[in-house]
Amino acid sequence: MDSGGCHSPFLFHNTIQSRTLLLASLRVMKIELRFNICKLETSHVIHDDIPDLKIRVQYNIPAYLQYACRFWTNHIHQCDFDIQIAEEVEHFMTNQFLYWLEVMSVLRKVNLVTQGLRSVIAWSKVSVIMMSTGDN
Repeated sequence: MDSGGCHSPFLFHNTIQSRTLLLASLRVMKIELRFNICKLETSHVIHDDIPDLKIRVQYNIPAYLQYACRFWTNHIHQCDFDIQIAEEVEHFMTNQFLYWLEVMSVLRKVNLVTQGLRSVIAWSKVSVIMMSTGDN
């Protein structure tokens, strides 16, 4: 390492890492999310009344999918616009959005959905501005 400490092998660029984690999360959700992921008999029961819900979540929603569902919106908030992300987000919103809400519900993280969607909207607004000015 030089005297300024700038060549550490442990430094990373936050925007690049966020982009990588965002795209990986979107791809994991594209592959893994599905209707009734925990195989519940009915959706008309409060989660507190499902005695084995925690076990069903552990068995049917692996840790990497839980991470993807919980944090993809954090990562998009830190990303610059690019067309690949825009296409992946569009696909997600069209095809996996409701399944994502279901997972967030059984994880008891629905409280994070609104702020997460605000991050996606803010990112998309910046993206539209960049596209209209030709800055991408």
